[in-house]
Amino acid sequence: MQRLIIFSTLLLLALLAASCSERIIEPLQVIVPKINAPDFFRPGEHITIVCETENAVIRYTVDGSIPTENSPRYGGMLTIGEAPLTAEHVTLKAKAFKQGMTPSEVATLEYDIEYFVTVATPNIYTPGMSATISTLDNISITCGTLGATIRYTLDGSDPDSESTQYTGIFNIPTPGVYTIKARAFKTSFNPSEIAAREITVTEPLIVETPSFSLPDGSYNGNVQIVISCATTGALVRYTTDGSEPDATSTPYTQALILGDITTDSVTLKAKGFREGMTPSATATANYSLE
Repeated sequence: MQRLIIFSTLLLLALLAASCSERIIEPLQVIVPKINAPDFFRPGEHITIVCETENAVIRYTVDGSIPTENSPRYGGMLTIGEAPLTAEHVTLKAKAFKQGMTPSEVATLEYDIEYFVTVATPNIYTPGMSATISTLDNISITCGTLGATIRYTLDGSDPDSESTQYTGIFNIPTPGVYTIKARAFKTSFNPSEIAAREITVTEPLIVETPSFSLPDGSYNGNVQIVISCATTGALVRYTTDGSEPDATSTPYTQALILGDITTDSVTLKAKGFREGMTPSATATANYSLE
């Protein structure tokens, strides 16, 4: 009986020894680094990274990628606005390594640089600052900050650095209700506040067709021809060679003397123009000298 007990004890010890020899002891893990950030992410402010694991080496990246043992080694405080923290948007990641230990988890800090100066808020202009304009009316946007780039949207979404860039006056060719938003950007400045205006775009009105004071016919060369247009503010332009008047044709400013515009016969054409309105139909008259 005593031999059986001794044998059983020896067998149990042998099994325990075998179990211990096969057990894999996991290495300790490096403590995750701590990124110390300022209250405001402005140029000149500093960021430091520490690790409580003694003699651990901290590696970091600034593009959002996971640090490896080949990543830049942290050797002291980093300064916002200076290499490598020069981007306006930074995703800083840090990881600590030590021989014989499992690398730490990744610490992350994501921020946008907050500059001391903010770009001036843009101004959105329509003719007469009206909330209702036509498809022919021009829209302009200005910004008081020299060198700023203006970006805008027409669907009410907030503009960002990828939105349509304002390069000069424009119109909206399709009738409808639009919410124009504009924001200005400049390197080393905070983006401006967002300017917004809601406008209704309609089909343009048509300028009234001009009329002549004399009907077609033959007249003495001293008679005067008066051209009038019922649309207030319209500018009448005319031709005497039968061609169609356009925006570059001679502007009508005073009564025409028939003998001054022809030595025989003339086809007089006139058309009314006004900004924000569709040009009128063309009025035509045929005159000859007696």
